Amino acid sequence: MHLRIQAGTAEIAGHAFSVPQGIDFEAGEIVYLDAASGERPSLFLELLSGLARFSRYLQPVEGRAMVRRPFPVRGLDLFSYELSDGSRFKLTMSDEDCPAGRNFRLHRAQTIGFVFGEPKQYSVGRNVAEEIRYSFAALGREAPPDYAVFEKYGLTQILAHPTQSLSGGESHRLNIACVVETGSPFLILDLSAANLDRDFKTFLKGLLKEIRESRIVLIYDGGRGDFVDLCSRAVTISAARVEEVDLARVQAAFASRPTLLLTDTAGEGANPVLVAEGFCHAGLARPFSAVLGEGEHALFLAPNGTGKTSLARGLVGIGTGHRGRLWRREGSRIAATFQYPDRLPVHLTVGELDRGGVFRSHFPKVGRDVRVADLPLSRKKLLYVLAFLAMPLEILILDEPFAGLDRPEMEILLAQINAASGLSAMIFSHEAEIEAETVRHLL
Repeated sequence: MHLRIQAGTAEIAGHAFSVPQGIDFEAGEIVYLDAASGERPSLFLELLSGLARFSRYLQPVEGRAMVRRPFPVRGLDLFSYELSDGSRFKLTMSDEDCPAGRNFRLHRAQTIGFVFGEPKQYSVGRNVAEEIRYSFAALGREAPPDYAVFEKYGLTQILAHPTQSLSGGESHRLNIACVVETGSPFLILDLSAANLDRDFKTFLKGLLKEIRESRIVLIYDGGRGDFVDLCSRAVTISAARVEEVDLARVQAAFASRPTLLLTDTAGEGANPVLVAEGFCHAGLARPFSAVLGEGEHALFLAPNGTGKTSLARGLVGIGTGHRGRLWRREGSRIAATFQYPDRLPVHLTVGELDRGGVFRSHFPKVGRDVRVADLPLSRKKLLYVLAFLAMPLEILILDEPFAGLDRPEMEILLAQINAASGLSAMIFSHEAEIEAETVRHLL
């Protein structure tokens, strides 16, 4: 098995990637992709996986309307694959040149397994078990007779759950499981926005070690370095140049990074602004009790699937069916940000959302009139949370605010939260991506 990226230039949606020197990968190698989100690594992976031939992106038309159109693509002939049986194909292959009974879309999908960076949009009406069966059927393969193989992914307990009801972490676990277990020899894992807790990351590392001999794996984890120690080689994207770099140097850079620290200036005896006692809400694993003090920045930890997003929705009054006591100081203004916003205002411009000017001060090349739709996913998320921090609020609930951000973006957001000394903030996270002066509450 062999993957070759030839020297040359490839382009997708106006973003060009230059490969000054060819790069070759062999079976058994796990490759770490090191890149800041502004380099658009997720777009590069769409090129590498061949999905760029079918992808659609949001584009403005008249007024503020948005439509999905095909990505303008060139340079796909730089990427070529060789399978274990000696057969080869390029991403420019026509349907007529594919093996008998297959078109290019099916041949590519059977060969290259791709985990999307953005949360996968599952079809309405299917549960987890049905989605697993569909994933195999779409590739012309038979699903296992039972679901025992999916127990290690933590999916057997939720087989009957509608895919639309899954948490962010559960959704990504399902996507990863379907891609790995359907058997594609080339795996491209864009985990930049994957909300995976520590236990699942540990499991995934062990799994990739087990299957590496018969696969070529490329991982992008949003530049957080969670998987860099697993890898045998590293590739970087810098100033739009795609080059192999020394893995030891990349690992050393991650190891030397300072800790991200959430500060809490509330002090002892701060007056409460929000009190929850035995609070229950649909989707929450167990009743929640906590006291949030005035100006307190509190970090709440819980693994995937425990209902952090449901809790955040309940605390700000979204939905019905609450039980228990929930008290908020009279007149206090409250809002919540979510890991995957239901309706990100992609038709707005950066200037319209960046009320405090923080985003543009860190990314001056992004003009006021640039539409949010044109930003990388992580920049959209950062801009979204910064917009809420600029609002005149007393209480802000932040559901996984750092998930999907690269390291520089995390530092920007953390600095703004720490600087909001008059804001009472509840931060829900699946693990301590950041350190806190005091972890006051555990879910």
